[in-house]
Amino acid sequence: MESLIQDVRYGCRVLAKSPAFTAVALLTLTLGIGANTAIFSVVNAVLLRPLPYRDPSRLVSLAGGQSALDVADFADQSHTLSSLGTFAEWPLDLLGEGEPQSIPSALVGGSLFETLEVKPFLGRSMTAADDQLGGAHVVVTSYGFWKKYLNGNPNVIGSALRLSGIPYTVIGVMPAGFELPRGSGQLWIPLKVGYGEGAGARGAHFLYAIGRLRDGVQLDAAQAEIDLIGKRLGELYPEENRDRRWPLVPLHQRVVGNIRTALLVLFASVGCVLLIACANFASLQLAKAAARRKEISIRSALGAARSRIVRQLLTESLLLSLAGGLAGTGLAFWGLHLLLTMKPEGVPRLDTVSIDGTALAFTLGVSVVTGLLCGLIPALQTSRGVSGSSLHSSARVSEESFTRPGLRRVLVVTELAVSLVLLTGAGLLIRSFWKLESVDPGFSADHLLTMSFQLPIAHYAEIQKQEDFFAKLDDRLANIPGVKSAAIISELPLAGSTIYHNVLIDGQASIDPGNEPEALAHEISPDYFLTMGIPVLKGRSFRRQDNQSAERVAIVTQTFVKELLQGRDPIGLRVRWARAEKPEWFTIVGVVGDTKHSALDADDASAIYTPLTQKMQPWKRWGVVVVRSRTSDPLSLAAALKQQIWSLDPQLPLTKVETMEEVMALSVAQKRFNTLLLGIFAGSALALAIVGIYGVISYLVTQRTHEIGIRMALGAQPADVLKMVVGHGLKLVALGLIGGVIGALAATRALRALLFDIKPADPLTFACAATMLFCIALLASYVPARRAAKVDPIVALRDE
Repeated sequence: MESLIQDVRYGCRVLAKSPAFTAVALLTLTLGIGANTAIFSVVNAVLLRPLPYRDPSRLVSLAGGQSALDVADFADQSHTLSSLGTFAEWPLDLLGEGEPQSIPSALVGGSLFETLEVKPFLGRSMTAADDQLGGAHVVVTSYGFWKKYLNGNPNVIGSALRLSGIPYTVIGVMPAGFELPRGSGQLWIPLKVGYGEGAGARGAHFLYAIGRLRDGVQLDAAQAEIDLIGKRLGELYPEENRDRRWPLVPLHQRVVGNIRTALLVLFASVGCVLLIACANFASLQLAKAAARRKEISIRSALGAARSRIVRQLLTESLLLSLAGGLAGTGLAFWGLHLLLTMKPEGVPRLDTVSIDGTALAFTLGVSVVTGLLCGLIPALQTSRGVSGSSLHSSARVSEESFTRPGLRRVLVVTELAVSLVLLTGAGLLIRSFWKLESVDPGFSADHLLTMSFQLPIAHYAEIQKQEDFFAKLDDRLANIPGVKSAAIISELPLAGSTIYHNVLIDGQASIDPGNEPEALAHEISPDYFLTMGIPVLKGRSFRRQDNQSAERVAIVTQTFVKELLQGRDPIGLRVRWARAEKPEWFTIVGVVGDTKHSALDADDASAIYTPLTQKMQPWKRWGVVVVRSRTSDPLSLAAALKQQIWSLDPQLPLTKVETMEEVMALSVAQKRFNTLLLGIFAGSALALAIVGIYGVISYLVTQRTHEIGIRMALGAQPADVLKMVVGHGLKLVALGLIGGVIGALAATRALRALLFDIKPADPLTFACAATMLFCIALLASYVPARRAAKVDPIVALRDE
């Protein structure tokens, strides 16, 4: 321990006497370790940390949306699942002081809470007995809702809570931190009580199903049973379940979803940054050790064993790496805060991300390993073969040359290769994102303001009341000062809401139930196409006279005509919903341009529009107001728009007040997030690699000053010296480019799922990344080469 303390004190003095070396080394390690700690915190919370339920490894989910009736059949017939439950996001209105509020909530079906096995904080959770048609209106609240809206009242159980105009009885409060695998629900009500229409429709596949495997049952056995039950359901109910598949996946896998690939790519990328930082740190250690060769020789001559010298040098390396880890932790806190502020869409469990004990242990481990690996090789190399000859300055001449391969050169080549891999990956994502943002959405997003609402069932259960509200609201919207045009649509493009209907076309050959084609179904007011800037290509748009007393009409998209009508003239043709309770036909009166609905990179342009004043589904009580402003700031119309809506219904909560440009930005937020982070990592890697090649060339120039002086004294011109030094740098760059291209060809395959309209081996991206790296590396080599060309032979030879 005495020797260790002595080594630490001496190491601190050595580092303090070399402030430039210490600062550069600390900066390098801080960047590499800090970035890794921040991304590891996200990966740990999202991918590695178990779900907050009892024995989460036994939880499974039926992938995709499910209907309540199908799930009930699975629950009744399955012997491999001990319980099965469902939920669906469903906003509830809360009235109080100030504006009406929409509370994120969820409908809960079956034995969901029993499946998750989470004990409530107060009262009880919901059971399958609560989920009955005509059952009691009961509600379970989150801990946060209980604290904020119910004042943390310990006697809240049994009290009444009025939600969406209906009184509910509070039966339980869930513990702090509890949430369902999707959404941010604060209130939970029974499915059949809150949305009986959807619960009774076998074709309404909108529920997220979660089951628990019985003890000793493996996933394969459960899947086989589910497939068998699903086959029977397909035979019994072909209209809804023909050819349906029922994949059973671990719940954690479903929660993580497609974000797993993106996070692993980012984690691998930031790992590459750490690799380059370690290479730079090792290179700095080699340079420092070479400069201390005389000191090491003296220590050896005075009797110091090689192991003692290695231990001293390792202590100094560990001091630096631990200090870098400490500074990196601070950088990680700041970086993680910035990352979470961006709130990338589609990343689950973000609210649980933090620099916790696991992340700190990861940082400590990385710091120690970095210090040992990056310090051991320089220590062994420096302490090997020290002798009295090392005390003479002339000995340096034979130690290093521009042509002999060395460890520092290998490190620089590795840095350049890894940097090219990251640059190429970032370039692919940038080009992909640029192509994505260049996609024509089919509408004009500028000057548009959007606002969402949902009519409460307590006051708008009947279609007539809904139609009256939509008609009156549509008339008032256009009269707001500053509004150029206004409209209402049931599902706004790129806002995350989609509804498909199976369709039948009059005159076409009969189709087996369950095999009918699908199309997106939207209900709109007459001026929707005008407001959104969607062209009417044929026929007409809707009129205010298209109401329940008139002939039912519809407008279809170009793709609908091409794919479902095989190019026939659509005007006058009739279509209807295959699953409608009343088989009423719509006459096609127009064709409009395609729009991107679910995503800019999605192919879902086949759609049917019907008038809001010819509604057929009473459960479809929601809408989105779209207003085109005469000014450049559509948000300035928000207050007037709210007042017009509240003049019709002062208790109606309004949500998602956003411009259409914000809606589009949110739809690509995750891809922007991935591109930005990988671009930052690639830029950091490039900067570190350039520092590395500059350091190697500059170090060699310093070490070979005497040799350069001899060359110039013997007649070498400055241009010859410049050519020699830059040539050596170009050799390193060439080797790095070759290795980087090979590595990039292999590594960029992992980006395939993240790319749009571009191949992982895109030649232009590879060429641009390689050219950028070559030019910057050439500049980094030229600066020390120019200094070498100005060496004065007299000064260089004076030491000898």
